Amino acid sequence: MKGWVVLITLFTLVAVSFTAGTVLAQGRKQEVRENMCQRVKDRIEDRRERFQEHRDQRVNIYRGVIQRLNNLVTKLEDRGCDAGQVKTDISTFESLVDELVATFNLFIDKLQAVGVPVCQEDPGDWKTAMAQVREQLQAVKAKHQEIRSFYKETLKPDVKAAGQACRTTNE
Repeated sequence: MKGWVVLITLFTLVAVSFTAGTVLAQGRKQEVRENMCQRVKDRIEDRRERFQEHRDQRVNIYRGVIQRLNNLVTKLEDRGCDAGQVKTDISTFESLVDELVATFNLFIDKLQAVGVPVCQEDPGDWKTAMAQVREQLQAVKAKHQEIRSFYKETLKPDVKAAGQACRTTNE
């Protein structure tokens, strides 16, 4: 009888220890998953903030260029020179900057949306979402390059030509 009680007690303790270990391991897994999730969210948030700052800096630079060009057009017109081509170039430049801002905002929104599936039980298609974010970043870079090339190849020569034409008519 004592042997049976000891045997049943021992069996019960062993059975309880296995289930307790499983429960503790599941709790630890959940804690590790939550820590990983928080780290990923923090990294995505840091990147998003850096990209927002970069967007704001670029837009401020381009808006400053537009303001200086508008001042130049005003000076040319005050001197009686033709600045029509420069005006159309400025409006094209403004539309390119607006497109850059829209593309950048879409990129930032997609980046923010990627953080959500990482922390769910079924992360879904996280790799596809990151690929879309990378494609959007490439679109932002292409738009930025388009603005730079427009400035160098079209706007700057037209401004120089308008200045040269103004100097020759005023001489």
